[in-house]
Amino acid sequence: MKGQFLSITALFVLLSLMSLKAQPYVYFVGNAPIGGYSFGYLNLATCENCVDFVLSNSQVPAPISDVVPLPNGQLLLYGQNNISIIQPPDPTPIVSFTPPNGSTTNGAVLTPSGTIYYATITFDTGNNAYTTCLNEYDPATNSNTVIGCAENLFLGDFFFWEGTLYAFGTNGQIPPNSFELYSLTLGNPLLANSEITYDDAFCGNGIAAIPGIGIFTGNFIENCGSGFINGIFDFDLDNNSLTFECDISPWGFPYGLSEIPPSFPPPPDECVCPTAVGGITSTDTILCAGETLELTFSGGNFDPEDVVNFILFSDLADTLGSVLITNPTPSFSFSDPPLAEGVLYYTAAVAGDALPDGSIDLSDPCLDISNVISVIWNLTPSVTFAVANPDLCAGTCLDLEVTLEGTPPFNLQGEIISNGTVVGTFDESYDVNNGNLEICAPAGVAVGSLSVQATALDDAFCECF
Repeated sequence: MKGQFLSITALFVLLSLMSLKAQPYVYFVGNAPIGGYSFGYLNLATCENCVDFVLSNSQVPAPISDVVPLPNGQLLLYGQNNISIIQPPDPTPIVSFTPPNGSTTNGAVLTPSGTIYYATITFDTGNNAYTTCLNEYDPATNSNTVIGCAENLFLGDFFFWEGTLYAFGTNGQIPPNSFELYSLTLGNPLLANSEITYDDAFCGNGIAAIPGIGIFTGNFIENCGSGFINGIFDFDLDNNSLTFECDISPWGFPYGLSEIPPSFPPPPDECVCPTAVGGITSTDTILCAGETLELTFSGGNFDPEDVVNFILFSDLADTLGSVLITNPTPSFSFSDPPLAEGVLYYTAAVAGDALPDGSIDLSDPCLDISNVISVIWNLTPSVTFAVANPDLCAGTCLDLEVTLEGTPPFNLQGEIISNGTVVGTFDESYDVNNGNLEICAPAGVAVGSLSVQATALDDAFCECF
């Protein structure tokens, strides 16, 4: 369960962005292209995000619900049943442990002393209610201490504000009948004092509280149901108001959000680009002249300005400089000029910012080109016959010279015709492009000319006739 607070219908107010002009960065973990997680910085003054690095699902020890930057440059990754620390961008956990007292909730906070506060939850079936225990994890010693527990409470997102520790949560009942902002007094039992009561559940992802600046959270869902409001919000605790500040596109909502310690590294000079075009799952293809190439494409991740096109080009060393055809759909017809038989071409998908005419801005710094597959439209096979001396007596034979165009091996079938009547057939195979064909005049055939014609021809790839 996420932190729950604020009614969108009653408590939204419009705040000026002027106070954000000197805003520092917050750190987030969110969606990544084709699954996984992106980690990065959001500039609250400009609403520009900078993805620092990306991890696939297989590179993290457990599904991530929050991230906490540590003063030494490491990141604490916070999941449902695992806490780990990594040195970005290396995904290998420096330390990893399973928290006590049940599964962790979606939230953690860096304390002024450099330790981590987080909650663990247990469920009392007899009471039909949750109990929250506040834990302190010390990354320097990899040790955990249970500070205290509060019965009949479900606490999630934590943040410090003006020296007080706060948490959003519920009274712990199933289903909950109250949604609260609590101030916490440490001890055992843990004392949770209700500061604000909300009529509706309002779930958010992560809290970043920056002293003297503001309290920020991400991706709210009214009533904890459908209808994501994708972005970063400013929560004014004194006035109990919520204001949309920044869009977190292009990679989607943050799973977690956190303030950045002063000694934490600044954003990188080069951000990871959001565009991931996806891939062509077709294999290298050989077609016959006249056939259409149909590609199978699996799309990736795009920002709102992106468009995908498919290109056919001639030079692997100069992909964009040798494009011959561009299509919005993954198909290419041989009839599209200037294609030629027997020439090796290449195809790929390209994604980038769209120009007004729907084409792609090839100067887009985040332009992404997919894997490449090759295609050849083969020559249509053909055959010619020649003979040095065409004279042939009845009942005798001679050799025709056979010249074949195409890719061996060949299968050639044909007929021998006399005065409009088929008097013989042939069915021959050739492993090379030149050969002989023995033609015999049947006994009793009328004097005159014999015609030899091919009725079927195929090579290694194509058929003719």
